[in-house]
Amino acid sequence: MIRINAAYTDYFDNSDPTYPGGKAIDTTSGESEDGTPYKANWMNDVNGFHQAAIVEARGGFQVSGNPDRVGASDILNALKTIMNNRTAAQVTAEYILVRLLTVDGIGSGLDAALLGGKPPEYYQAAATAGFFVKDISGIETVIPWLELGIQYTPEKRFVVFITAHGNYTEYKDYISFPYDVQPDGLHIFPQRLLNGKLTGGTPMKKWGIGKWGAGSVFISGKKWGVEKWGEGKWSTSRILGGESWGGFASMKINLQVKEA
Repeated sequence: MIRINAAYTDYFDNSDPTYPGGKAIDTTSGESEDGTPYKANWMNDVNGFHQAAIVEARGGFQVSGNPDRVGASDILNALKTIMNNRTAAQVTAEYILVRLLTVDGIGSGLDAALLGGKPPEYYQAAATAGFFVKDISGIETVIPWLELGIQYTPEKRFVVFITAHGNYTEYKDYISFPYDVQPDGLHIFPQRLLNGKLTGGTPMKKWGIGKWGAGSVFISGKKWGVEKWGEGKWSTSRILGGESWGGFASMKINLQVKEA
């Protein structure tokens, strides 16, 4: 009635290209064994579906040659492949985003369109107010409340946003700007990650690139050797062959303070 590999000897029709595994044919008579004892159209509905599924999944009629059974089914494997392919084609990143936006919002537990649990309107209203560009230096900078235009009381709560200002590559090692709200002002403590270690404060700066000392270059007004300067006195502040370091360099930050 149908043939799915060369080992089967039942009668079948292999002239129809839409049935690559063979097409069932009716028996010529009720007692004949030259075809299917069932209606050929019914058999071809079943076997046509099986063959179509295998061709769709594998690009051709490729079967194991063994009858389907639990744990080894050409048809079941073909259906799994079709479903996986359709899912991968339809469930794209864009599709997921569209679906997420239908459930996102306050109380959803996702809040992908919120910042700090608050909607965009909360920050848009404050975008033009309370924004400052400030200089900080050292390991701690105190900015008085008067300078920020805020009247401080212990009962008030504040939302503070601090980011590096200017060329990002210049400040790429800054990882956070912890702060502390105190009665005298907003205390800011810059932090950097240098060579895998957390370091507090802004960078150190040099007074200059000149060196003076044994075998080094001259600095204006200070000479090394037999010469004297000033009232016949030797320089008492030279660093032998070293570099003179100064204090902390300053950097600019974007600062926004808002009463919560």
